[in-house]
Amino acid sequence: METGIDYSKIALLTTVANFDLYDKTRSYQPAGIRKLVIDGRGGMYGLDSIFYAFEELPLKDVKWLILADEDVLFLENRALIKIIEEMESANYTVSGVRDGGCLNHRNFNPYIPNTFFCVLDYQNISTIYSRKEIQKQQYSNPKEFTDDLNHLHVGFDANSLYEPYYCFFLWLKRKNHKFLFLNADLLHPNTDDLATKVYALDNKPFLIHTWYARAYGKNAAQTKRIDAIIDRYASDSNDHAEEAEIFKDEFFKYKLGLRKLKKRIQNKLGKYFDD
Repeated sequence: METGIDYSKIALLTTVANFDLYDKTRSYQPAGIRKLVIDGRGGMYGLDSIFYAFEELPLKDVKWLILADEDVLFLENRALIKIIEEMESANYTVSGVRDGGCLNHRNFNPYIPNTFFCVLDYQNISTIYSRKEIQKQQYSNPKEFTDDLNHLHVGFDANSLYEPYYCFFLWLKRKNHKFLFLNADLLHPNTDDLATKVYALDNKPFLIHTWYARAYGKNAAQTKRIDAIIDRYASDSNDHAEEAEIFKDEFFKYKLGLRKLKKRIQNKLGKYFDD
């Protein structure tokens, strides 16, 4: 397909907690672009993955960074390029699905995308990136943002701070970066209250998110549900799928353990002084 987008400047990043599931979905990821994996089996995901990507991964030649979980099944890869073209032409920094107002089981902040699938203008963001600034943004101000939410068809909480990674996107919004939000709906609304289809700019589904990747291979019902979706909807796999570059912070599980210990101590001290 003719496009002005340089594929060599696109990278798809998956933080993988379940490699058994990733092995099934990887070959359906878009062809011709760089694939990266953060090994998330030590507990890294969400905001920690974002920090790790911006601070540790070799991304200096990347313009567009796509975040996609291991339980995302791509149906139409050309649609992804169309989204990137729209982002480039209209100066969007972020594209994704609202974490409130679209799906019944995600009734949180509608101003923020869920990171199961998200496209970032990495080149733009990296020039202003500051972990310290980002970490200070996990707060809400009533009526701070002016997005028109009247079209949203399910509940949401405009002041929700449910996910720790919200601060990253709140930081960008407070710097007046533009977000391109995609429509989404349940894949099987009568039988499955989790699986999600995401619509491209032409309002045709281009990916499915099964949810509950961590339960795959551990919970029989969730494993059966996810396998049924893959078997039914998987398009032709990319027989020449690029091997992913795999990265892992070998010390993260220890850092996470220390962080949890610090939080427990702070909670105990707080309770002690409250008493």
